Amino acid sequence: MKGLLYKDIRCLFKNMSPAYFMCLIPILVYWNKGVFLYVLALIVGYFFGIQTLLSISIDEQSGFSSVYRLLPISKYKISISKYLFMLLMMAASAVFVTFITSIFEKEIILNYGLLSAYVVFLYDILMIPISLFFGVEKGRYVVIIVAVVPLIFSNYVIDFITLIEEYIAQNSTVVYIVFILVNFTVLVISYAVACMGINRYSH
Repeated sequence: MKGLLYKDIRCLFKNMSPAYFMCLIPILVYWNKGVFLYVLALIVGYFFGIQTLLSISIDEQSGFSSVYRLLPISKYKISISKYLFMLLMMAASAVFVTFITSIFEKEIILNYGLLSAYVVFLYDILMIPISLFFGVEKGRYVVIIVAVVPLIFSNYVIDFITLIEEYIAQNSTVVYIVFILVNFTVLVISYAVACMGINRYSH
């Protein structure tokens, strides 16, 4: 499993292109506006979240996904390697956004970094099982919807996040417990579907 994770990390740096950073350009539209840091967190989260999808795409293009059955490793560990890669992208996203936020606000604020990491989480727990089950090519329509909709309705997303923050401030304990349970349940379901997707390559 360590080898699979290393492969994904190596492919990430090998295929990194300056063109990827073009997705950060829309952030400049919100420069010097109150929502700048929220938009930064959303777009950077998407940028890092899509790296997991690209790693699956590279597996397909190289034919690696077709030889899953030949590996002396279970489908469960193959799936886990993608989720571990997701955790790395969450951490990278959080560190990057927190660093930019500290420069912008001249103090360390973790909220935006955590929001960015959560965007990675939401994107990948949806796209990992879809991509492994249907293939990246067939799942491209879902990718487009997931990528475009949050950006089009970014103002509504930000308002929704603000409402959640206010509610959490008033009911923090209950909200945190429910939040953790819901996300853990969704993660388990995502992982189960991803394993089913890996199993399809074995037949």
